[in-house]
Amino acid sequence: GDGATYRCTVWNRALGQRQKLESRASLGVNYFPRVTIGQHNSLRIEEGDTAVLTCKVDSKPMVDNVKWTRSGRYIATTFRHVIPTVDIEDEGPYYCEADNNLGQTGKAELNISVLYGPRVTVEKFKEVDEGGDVTVECKASANPEPSAIKWSRQGHPKFSQMGRFLHLRNTTYANGGQY
Repeated sequence: GDGATYRCTVWNRALGQRQKLESRASLGVNYFPRVTIGQHNSLRIEEGDTAVLTCKVDSKPMVDNVKWTRSGRYIATTFRHVIPTVDIEDEGPYYCEADNNLGQTGKAELNISVLYGPRVTVEKFKEVDEGGDVTVECKASANPEPSAIKWSRQGHPKFSQMGRFLHLRNTTYANGGQY
């Protein structure tokens, strides 16, 4: 509970057999803020969705606001902080801090993980001398990480190479084309 009531009871021979004097005292205990954020840590959210960060504070005296920070920068004072459209840049740790002026703040961390589909970059054009070797990298980023990367060749349905790098050795004119 929030506190307790203590009772002081006094009697002596001057009072009658069944008489007592009684007084009560209530004891309320103040305590530093205990801060928790959400049920899920980290919070996994798809790019473009809305993120709702909820900071719960248990303290006495109670607090009527909190301080949200990210990368050391102050962002909000509400218990519920909303990011309307999540972007990859929103990924990372968020902190909620509460202070009820007892000399010690309570703080909790929530990590946001942004899920997004694959983004691919590859050199658009590469030249190699006949007989030389060539390597082209397919840079792919996604969350979760891409499970597979496959190279194919336009007009050659049987051509297939797995992995981030396309390796062609001892190239000839016939190796030219779109990959």
